[in-house]
Amino acid sequence: MGDKKSSIGANINSILKWVMVLTCLAAIGFVFPSASSKALKLGEPWPNDDIMATEDLVQSLKQSEINEHLETFKDELGAVYTHDQRTITDVISKLNEVLFLSEDVARPIHKLIRDCYQSGVLPMEHKGQSVSIYRAGEISKIASSSFCSPNNLIDDIELELSKTTYTLDRNTTNRLKEVLQPNLTVSEESKDQLIIEKERALSGDAVLFTKGQKVLAKGEIVSEEVYQSLTSNPRAFSLSNTKDRIFSFFGYFLLTALILLVLIFYVRKYFPQVYQSNRKLSFLLIWPIVFSYLVFAIENYTSLSTYVIPFCIAPILIKNFFEDRLALILHIVIVLIASILSKMGYEFTFIQILAGMVTVLFVSETRYWNKFFLAIGFILLSYLLGILGLNLTSWSSGEPFNFSIYGWLVVNALLLMLAYPFIPLLENIFGFTSSIKLAELSDMNKPLLRELSLRAPGTFQHSLQVANLCEAAAERIGANSLLVKTAALYHDIGKLEKPLFFIENSRGENAHDDLNNNFESAKIIIGHVTNGVEMAIKHRLPKIIIDFIKTHHGTTRVEYFYRNQLNQFPDKEFDESIFRYPGPLPKTKEQTILMLADSVEAASKSLQKPTGQDIDNLIDKIVAFKISEGQLEDSKLSFNELEASVDVFKSMLRSIYHVRVEYPEVN
Repeated sequence: MGDKKSSIGANINSILKWVMVLTCLAAIGFVFPSASSKALKLGEPWPNDDIMATEDLVQSLKQSEINEHLETFKDELGAVYTHDQRTITDVISKLNEVLFLSEDVARPIHKLIRDCYQSGVLPMEHKGQSVSIYRAGEISKIASSSFCSPNNLIDDIELELSKTTYTLDRNTTNRLKEVLQPNLTVSEESKDQLIIEKERALSGDAVLFTKGQKVLAKGEIVSEEVYQSLTSNPRAFSLSNTKDRIFSFFGYFLLTALILLVLIFYVRKYFPQVYQSNRKLSFLLIWPIVFSYLVFAIENYTSLSTYVIPFCIAPILIKNFFEDRLALILHIVIVLIASILSKMGYEFTFIQILAGMVTVLFVSETRYWNKFFLAIGFILLSYLLGILGLNLTSWSSGEPFNFSIYGWLVVNALLLMLAYPFIPLLENIFGFTSSIKLAELSDMNKPLLRELSLRAPGTFQHSLQVANLCEAAAERIGANSLLVKTAALYHDIGKLEKPLFFIENSRGENAHDDLNNNFESAKIIIGHVTNGVEMAIKHRLPKIIIDFIKTHHGTTRVEYFYRNQLNQFPDKEFDESIFRYPGPLPKTKEQTILMLADSVEAASKSLQKPTGQDIDNLIDKIVAFKISEGQLEDSKLSFNELEASVDVFKSMLRSIYHVRVEYPEVN
């Protein structure tokens, strides 16, 4: 029956995790870009079908804003050309007077001229520029590559004639230049009229676009005004049809789902303790949602750059609560999702992933302001150098750098300092324990530690020695030294309940002599674990510290009283489990280090004037006993790490006991 309930609970828990993933995916789905918004790029031709206004767009501006818009409009407008279609017949007629061609030869040339004059012939070439065309009361910005010039036409005519026996001499070419006059001419009147209409449209509650009005034609250059209107009011325009929107949505849905699945399976494989905790998993899944909405808000409702968003806050916080690898993978997931939602290019993805790698590399101690500021400085430097490198790779002569992006990155770095106040806030919400909290708990003025030093001074000194051993061993193998050091200070607080029953606190008398009962003595000794857990809960110590209190003896026996019972009553049977600690066994590297350090430090007190060999043998014996008893079966500590930790214990205990020089034996 119990197994069935356990199986049902596991299934419910598994279902809940996937509900959380789907909720995250659905939340991000609300900010998926529309089908065509990713193709909308300022200053480039619009590649899709015409965009029509689906409702009236009204805007009210201040006079200063109107003047600013007018200046921008004038700069973008440039020279305004009007199109005269009537010149086509006249040009062909004059061309026949200059070139006496047979009908077969003249036909493709006449077609060439008609096509060019219908699209428009400019007075000169406008390489790499857009041209403003005023036609039927409307202005259009069209790429210059869509038009011809007289020189282009002559080159094309010569190309056609090269296929025949006809050739052009210099005199004929000059006459052709006189004939091939442009039908696009500059109209200052049209430009002035457009500026007046623009000012009138901007004044008061002006209707920028009316329902059904064509806002952007296929092939037309996306102007600043149209770009701002489309991006700030996407629902007021038909950017795509229903079919396009459906396909686009499922495309973004598929990409986002793949990214989130990679994250979930990565956490499940390499961080099972995080995956098993719904609280921790939900904490990870919140960040893609938060940054997706930040990208959406910045790009659609503000004039800010997306580079101002402090993406590196997430890896700082994740590293502070978990590990480096998880911080980096989550940062990459966030950046990938933000990249497909953003209008930014690959440069954005590259620079954000680079900054995340630098964050994981340099942000180590958020509890120290100087180290934290230095790490932020490195992150800012990586941003600035990365953008500089990207600018240099795409630099062309005469094109100025976009220096504004450097300013946004400086603001980004300043916003990263918000990570510091976020740490205690998230600690309280999700029940995590940060390095700042651990440093605070290790303060000797904390009530529990102060009470331990006064009422159980021997235990307090023992805890200090164990803390030093644990810290050194953890640093040697790359474990969390601050965590295990802090846990070591609190691991024996349960002895405060009956301090005199523990040998390090005795004052020459053994309190156990009054009991005359091995079972009672064992119960008191074992009780310091359960008492410690109760005291830790009462004083609101973090769960991670409480786990150390539970596991620092594992399921070992209270060996002294167990052997006393065997020796005093050899023929009397008893339950051996009475003399065993309740456990559980240590699981993490840090918990295992504390168990070993606690045992070797306590046992070393029994040595009288020990030599270095005595200490080494004692430590090896204790570690071998722990292994034989199965106390390290659940531990993540590898044999190499165990050996390194044992070496640290030996070295430090030799120093503590001032081991004398051992003289070699005489052969």
